[in-house]
Amino acid sequence: MSPSLIILLFALLPSVAFLLLFFHERRSLWLGFFFVLAAGSLFLGLLVPGLLVLDHEYQLDALTLLLVILGLILLLALLMAPLSLVVVFYYSGFRLIRREGVSLTNLLSLSVGTAMLVSLFFVPSAPNSVWAAIYGYVAALVTYLSLLASSYVLSAGLNLLPVGRKNLDYIVVLGSGLIGDRVTPLLAGRVDKGIEVYRKNPGSKLIMTGGQGPDEEVPEGLAMARYAQEQGVPAGDIIIEDQAVNTHQNLTYSWALMTKPQPKVLVATTGYHLFRALLLARSLGLACVGAGSRTKLYFSVNATIREFIGYLVMTKRLHISMVVIFSLLYLAFFILSLYLESQGYLVPAQG
Repeated sequence: MSPSLIILLFALLPSVAFLLLFFHERRSLWLGFFFVLAAGSLFLGLLVPGLLVLDHEYQLDALTLLLVILGLILLLALLMAPLSLVVVFYYSGFRLIRREGVSLTNLLSLSVGTAMLVSLFFVPSAPNSVWAAIYGYVAALVTYLSLLASSYVLSAGLNLLPVGRKNLDYIVVLGSGLIGDRVTPLLAGRVDKGIEVYRKNPGSKLIMTGGQGPDEEVPEGLAMARYAQEQGVPAGDIIIEDQAVNTHQNLTYSWALMTKPQPKVLVATTGYHLFRALLLARSLGLACVGAGSRTKLYFSVNATIREFIGYLVMTKRLHISMVVIFSLLYLAFFILSLYLESQGYLVPAQG
């Protein structure tokens, strides 16, 4: 067997782990983490044979040449990714402000893009060990947050793939708000996505979930059901849930209306909101897959940042605990390093 092929097979092992997670339980940030691990491992598997050729370990063959070319293409894509993201954030931010005006939430895309641009090209100097420790601590927290955000976005994107949407019993469509007694374009997109999946699953039922807000003339679930009937869905295939006022209640109240034992369920909502809804469903012990409706890019980017913040709030206990543990360990390590410096075991950092 060719050495290039052997290296590539070992490099594919993380990809196997990723696929097992994807098809077993993809409602997890680990999905994005293993995706990056698989991509990095594949990159090394493609590039290492070329490095061995340069080191005269074995002769160049057609497979090795192909792997090296693919590895270099992947490397170029990885190097361009951060700057590409900055461009996307700036484009989305300016487009959103132009369309909807300046507000604190509409500045999220520009703020993240600016933070990424600064972090790419600005590294402050540390005049002494104390400032170096402070910078290292802040950099570690930013890295932790960046890894979380990257895993969240990648996992969210992977959960949009149309997998596991067959033989469904129920399609739960989450409400989002009305204009009087009519669905908004955003909510219509959610219902349309639910109808699309419903039509591919004969015998399934649509559950329209959403209560009545203070500025709404009817419950969202009722308005969504009317809209679905206008699109040709029989009234007998629609179940209305009209009490929920948030996503948690949307899910729990909808599951309470299901009569089939161990039903196969899909949750339909806007694409940027889907992953957080799926994470919430998992935390509630509710088995389901998801489908997300599309929105304009400039709106989705900003909304995804809001959703990630919502995820941090939803899991704040876990992440506060992680930060506290890290902070205590970092402080202990810093105090130990100061002691070793004072005893002459370490050379103090120079400015």
